[in-house]
Amino acid sequence: MSGEKILIVEDSPTIKEMVIAIIKAEGFAFEWTDSITTAIEILETGTVDLVLSDIILTETFKTGYDLLKYVKDSKVHSSIPVILMSDKRDKERARKVALFRGASEFVSKPFQPEALVEVIYRILASKKNPENQ
Repeated sequence: MSGEKILIVEDSPTIKEMVIAIIKAEGFAFEWTDSITTAIEILETGTVDLVLSDIILTETFKTGYDLLKYVKDSKVHSSIPVILMSDKRDKERARKVALFRGASEFVSKPFQPEALVEVIYRILASKKNPENQ
């Protein structure tokens, strides 16, 4: 699946490096930021096929939920799938909240690389073939 571009929003250096290595190994293009504000700027100035964002970032007052809301409320970007990630203690509740708010999927950290790859391919495939959802 070359050609798809993934926007990675993650402030943990360890998780960031892991996700970038996975994305590179699969041949995806990507942009990375640790800021919701910068993520929105990237969305406004370029083409992104998928957003992969942590929920809790160190950026004051902005979360992955804020980015999700921005994408879903945007006339231009509302079709971009958003995968939210978190290492929150109550992972099942975090998953339910993420999906309820409109995330395409939720990934619990830490994760197995294969699991993340499977989710990315599944979400991108469903974007290309919405009737298969």
